Amino acid sequence: MYVVAAGLNFLTVAQAAQPVRLQLPLPVAGTRFLPQNIGLSADGKDLCLTGANTDENGRATTQLLLIDRTSNTVRWQKRLPAPDGYSDIYPVQCVKEGAAVYLLANVDTDSVKSLRQTLAYVYSFNLQGKQTAYKVLDLPGSDHFAYAMAAAPGGIKVAGYIKDEDDDFEYYSVFTQGLDAALKADKPSIKKTGAFAPFPTARIVGDNLHIGGNFYPYKLSKTEGGGDYAVSKLRLSGSYLWSQRPPTANSLSVYTGVGGNGAVFRLGYQKEMSSLLQVTADGKVGPEVSYASKYCETQALVEYGNVYLAIRKPCKSLGGRSVMVSINPDGKTEKLLDWFAEEALYLTTGADSWAAVAKDKSGKPVLYTGAVRAAE
Repeated sequence: MYVVAAGLNFLTVAQAAQPVRLQLPLPVAGTRFLPQNIGLSADGKDLCLTGANTDENGRATTQLLLIDRTSNTVRWQKRLPAPDGYSDIYPVQCVKEGAAVYLLANVDTDSVKSLRQTLAYVYSFNLQGKQTAYKVLDLPGSDHFAYAMAAAPGGIKVAGYIKDEDDDFEYYSVFTQGLDAALKADKPSIKKTGAFAPFPTARIVGDNLHIGGNFYPYKLSKTEGGGDYAVSKLRLSGSYLWSQRPPTANSLSVYTGVGGNGAVFRLGYQKEMSSLLQVTADGKVGPEVSYASKYCETQALVEYGNVYLAIRKPCKSLGGRSVMVSINPDGKTEKLLDWFAEEALYLTTGADSWAAVAKDKSGKPVLYTGAVRAAE
């Protein structure tokens, strides 16, 4: 049996009592499924999982599954083509709340880039898998890109950016909006102070949006371009609470994660060195920790206890197999985790549980889930 542990505190627990690990092959057609998000329900009984499925022509559809963690079974799954005759649909996030499962997605209207708009859509399903509503967010501007979604009393709240343009400039704003269970939308809050370009990492925590990535000013020249790495906290109903711009070397390739309390952490690499930096939920920038590493590209980054867990690829293996590692910033060490035999694709953690998606040698996805078990 593989020992599955997330975080130093969890590793200590695992030495006394190995956590239960459940394995579930996912009945997803094809071998091009790429998981995008797992939403762990508040009661721990269910999770929703969504990802993109592309065909041989590169057209993207969205897969959505609801999984019963108690019985370790798929309750239902849906494959959603792009709505309203559009070209491609890319999932952002799913949330199970009460008797509904919500899906947030970005939709490309056309496969030709020069003709393409991006629009934000929200779907709702009941617990039997019946689609009960879907809605394109009615926002000003030419393009709308969804960042994140969270449950709210009687519905959901979403955040994203609005882009508009003329012959010489692009204009970027952040929007937030509430929707009820029937997807009736409140008036959006629009902040015309710039926005984070695709694809940032964002998370709604309480009444705030925590986000990190490449930030564009409100007015951006089409000829000059621009943007710089930033980390921010915004009120959903108001203005920015704070914004930080941690020093970032031009050649540093970074991946950003956001923790459950709103802390933002950035993992970057440059040659054979990796560096980890955290900005706390109240905006304090910690020291950047650098260490020697044979891994470069990062596909997932989460925190658990005193360590970080990441899915990374070796620097010297072009197109090589992704692996899971734990990073201890205090010891400046990185350790390979042999949690399961398949190649790791996606990872998330909650307050007392974790979930990961891997793919076997035939390309089929497999879900692994577990929970922290206290020592007897």
